[in-house]
Amino acid sequence: MSNIEIYNLESIYDEQIRPLMQQIIAICSEHGMPMIASFAYENSEEKGRNCCTTNLVFDGRHIKEFTEAISIIRGNPRFAAFAVMSGVKG
Repeated sequence: MSNIEIYNLESIYDEQIRPLMQQIIAICSEHGMPMIASFAYENSEEKGRNCCTTNLVFDGRHIKEFTEAISIIRGNPRFAAFAVMSGVKG
């Protein structure tokens, strides 16, 4: 992992962010409010990058961009690129 900053902020997430996220999730769930949040709490030689990501979806309130963002965050973006070429090589 050369040139990549190594950090471990899991205790910060657990102690300070998780309680707030529990409140946010409860409020969003009560009102059916779609949401997405992601926190990268660790980047290390041994474990790589670790994230905590929350995505709330409710019937009839699907947010396409949130689904795409989750896919990208988890490392499996839903796109493909290709080129079709024809003709004679010179």
